[in-house]
Amino acid sequence: MEGNASLKEENDYLRRVIQTQEVTNKLLQASLEEPSLTKLLELCIDHIVSVPLLPFKSKGGIFLVEGDPEVLVLKAQRGFPDYLLSACARVPFGKCLCGKAALNKDVVFAGCVDHEHEITYDGMSPHGHYCVPFLHGDEVLGVINLYVDEGHEFQEREYEFLQAIGNVISGVIVRRQTEAVLKDTQLKLVQSGKLAAIGQLAAGVAHEINNPMGFIGSNIDVLKDYTNNFLEIIAMSDTLVDSLQNGPTDETREIMQQVKKKIADSDFTYITDDIQQLLAQSKQGVERIRNIVADLKEFSSHTDEAVELIDIENLLRRVLRIAANEIESKADLKTDFGTVDKVIGDAQKLGQVFINILMNAVQAIDADGVITIRTYKERDMNCIAISDNGCGIPEENLTEVFNPFFTTKPVGQGTGLGLNICYSIINQMQGDITVESTAGQGTTFTVWIPSSPQAPENREN
Repeated sequence: MEGNASLKEENDYLRRVIQTQEVTNKLLQASLEEPSLTKLLELCIDHIVSVPLLPFKSKGGIFLVEGDPEVLVLKAQRGFPDYLLSACARVPFGKCLCGKAALNKDVVFAGCVDHEHEITYDGMSPHGHYCVPFLHGDEVLGVINLYVDEGHEFQEREYEFLQAIGNVISGVIVRRQTEAVLKDTQLKLVQSGKLAAIGQLAAGVAHEINNPMGFIGSNIDVLKDYTNNFLEIIAMSDTLVDSLQNGPTDETREIMQQVKKKIADSDFTYITDDIQQLLAQSKQGVERIRNIVADLKEFSSHTDEAVELIDIENLLRRVLRIAANEIESKADLKTDFGTVDKVIGDAQKLGQVFINILMNAVQAIDADGVITIRTYKERDMNCIAISDNGCGIPEENLTEVFNPFFTTKPVGQGTGLGLNICYSIINQMQGDITVESTAGQGTTFTVWIPSSPQAPENREN
């Protein structure tokens, strides 16, 4: 009999281990698939109360520490009445059973509703509780609260099970917090990269704005002279009208001769045509400045990630407006825009990739170079190849160019993060960047981006 009892005890132990592992595996798998932490915690409660060998009722909650480090916030629950949803929404450390578990960083068990059960309500059914805190190091992250029948006695194996589940939840929360920090850091690096690129482009953008501003100013001076001519004619005409009120006189005839001479000397036929051209040219200059400023504002603004349908050719043309002066100072630009699909992604970030590669191409050229941009489709990938005939990259460095902090520039002239950020941005779009280079001959960076499922119906014809 003793042998049978011992065997049964061992079998029960093995079943509990297996069930604990099964619940743990399900939660870990769900943590990879379920983006909502609240839904994941609700799933956790469901899995816990469904284990056959454990006494937990289909009722419980999971609290997390958010914002205030000494307050538990109810994040998920099953079976809570409306009163508890309100009363337990925020529980200070030390209050009721869950608060005491958090304060003492240790399990609190109650086999009945006793004096420590501070949050009660009329008609509350008799019950007991396991309140198990889960920690990261010495920091309390939250508390699991499970219901048991009144009179149930504390069992070490039940506590160990809840502790194991708490460790899983703790790991998931820490991982997600780390991912959030990494994402925030990457966004800051991306913005820092934008600011660095803007610094490189600032002089060129100023030149691109000053050019149209120069001829607009010149046009205004010419228009001012033309306007003065018209004003003189108008003034002479007013004098003539006043003189004619007394009938034709020698004075009126003299004024008429002056008007005719002024019109003949001014060549108003030419002036009229030239005014139209000057106004059209000035309007084009204003439009060019507006486009450059709008493109620069779009590129440099700091916004949350905006996923949209991107027209690659249109984005490249906007980038080239910003970088035009930098490119023209070193190289001739050649473009060969083939038929490509629109893609899904963040246009700001993709624009940063193109600017970064273009600036690297400019810096690789001493003078009289050529930069070529070609777009084309290869199977289901949209390809953007940016080539230069600059100094090239030594073969031993080709495998390093996308690594963080790798740079061949002098100290103080580069962080070594530009191409690494570009690689991360394209990787987020499920794409790739490849590089081909021959030292002394030039380099080609090719950006590969998959077509969006929406692309065919939105493709430009």
